[in-house]
Amino acid sequence: PDSVIRLTPDDMRRVAVHETGHALAALMSSVGAPELAFVSIIPRMNGSLGFTASVPPDGAVMTRTQVHERLRTILAGRAAEEVVYGKADISLSSGGGQSSDLAVATLTATHVICTSGFGTDGNLHWTSTPTSAQLKQIDSLLRRAYRAAVVLLRANRIALDRISAALLEHQELDGAAVRALLAG
Repeated sequence: PDSVIRLTPDDMRRVAVHETGHALAALMSSVGAPELAFVSIIPRMNGSLGFTASVPPDGAVMTRTQVHERLRTILAGRAAEEVVYGKADISLSSGGGQSSDLAVATLTATHVICTSGFGTDGNLHWTSTPTSAQLKQIDSLLRRAYRAAVVLLRANRIALDRISAALLEHQELDGAAVRALLAG
């Protein structure tokens, strides 16, 4: 439809890099990667330029390590853009509305610090309104997850480039194809 966003070739490449970052971070989890269903760079009616779909892992309980890796995965799209394009040329694609990467990461980190007792201060109280000290912990948690994503993607730059190129060529890849490209 005419209302769907039309991407330039440069935009499509950037979206492919971004979504590949999410996919790689998810697949390289040390605590059991989610089952990657597919990765797409086909714009959707809801304004999404692309997305990575995973089947949630079994189990309802998340550990601290799983939460940290989940944050790393959420922020890995932006991190992939930094790795490929440089810090000064990251797009606004990670931000935006309540379903954006930054919003989801911030809500997740806020939940971890304010309602799960995982703050660095050892507090075990629950709150829906972060204190200034908790806001600093949330920021620190997000920064650590982002740095971990950048480190992971720099170390796997060849796979990042290979999967991004295949995604750009095909526009959608299923999980098996992404895993095969990762294996190289």
